[in-house]
Amino acid sequence: VGSGLAEPKFSRRPQVLLGVGHEGGRTGCRTQEESFAVARAVAGSHRLALVGVEAFEGVIGAPTMNATLLAVDDFLEGTRALVQELDEADWFARATSVMVTAGGSAFPDRAGACPGGAWHRSRAGAQGPRRWWYATPGPSPSSRRRN
Repeated sequence: VGSGLAEPKFSRRPQVLLGVGHEGGRTGCRTQEESFAVARAVAGSHRLALVGVEAFEGVIGAPTMNATLLAVDDFLEGTRALVQELDEADWFARATSVMVTAGGSAFPDRAGACPGGAWHRSRAGAQGPRRWWYATPGPSPSSRRRN
């Protein structure tokens, strides 16, 4: 992507969310090493800005519902830990706000619970204190109660 932006056509850097996935899933980085490699590539582009992480847990499955919920929670906690590690390594240096978004069609309530308590910033961003945004999709229209 960075090479396609070799000519300065934009008034600001395109913002990038790093995608994380789970073992056996369809998309995203599966390990911390892969995630850090993508973060390095974005930082090395001199044209892109890493501004957050997105995760999709909607296809995580296990033999029982309880085991599935535990696997989803583990994945979300791992995603949270990765965000903190990326922040501590200063990979969000070009971001004034850091966005973390998670939630598939199957477990939006788990993603919205934001496991682990309050988010902590390791330092201020290049343009002042960073704000943290945690977003998750709401219930699908078909799951809303009708009056």
